[in-house]
Amino acid sequence: MPAQPLDGIDIWPLLSGEADNTEREALLYFDCWNLQCARLGNWKLHVARYNSIVWGPTPAGGRLNLPLPKPELYDLESDPSESYDLADANPQIVATIQGRIEALLPTFPDQVRKAWQRTQSLKVEDTPAGALPALKSP
Repeated sequence: MPAQPLDGIDIWPLLSGEADNTEREALLYFDCWNLQCARLGNWKLHVARYNSIVWGPTPAGGRLNLPLPKPELYDLESDPSESYDLADANPQIVATIQGRIEALLPTFPDQVRKAWQRTQSLKVEDTPAGALPALKSP
């Protein structure tokens, strides 16, 4: 076996007809080194977001990946446009995905872990679901 863990899953049970489905680990969404979301099955949990849109003006202090005041949970099967935050109604799913994120992060390169620590160290204003996060004023 290689020294580094392999990124993938054994799909032989699907190919051989032994299983109809295969359990997958959460899929983490990154922009460069910045973690922003995780998907598990139909669920997508947003945990961080930039403080500006790509084509918009750069805010004072620069474009930052900020933690969301509260994670946002979306059911991609019934809400593919991610319009309805279901986190309050599904705290166990939020906790499960957050646990998977925390379990997976140590397996990523230092740049990812440091970027996540930096993101988590920033204090943000309380903004509504779907909004751009904003740094808390000193």
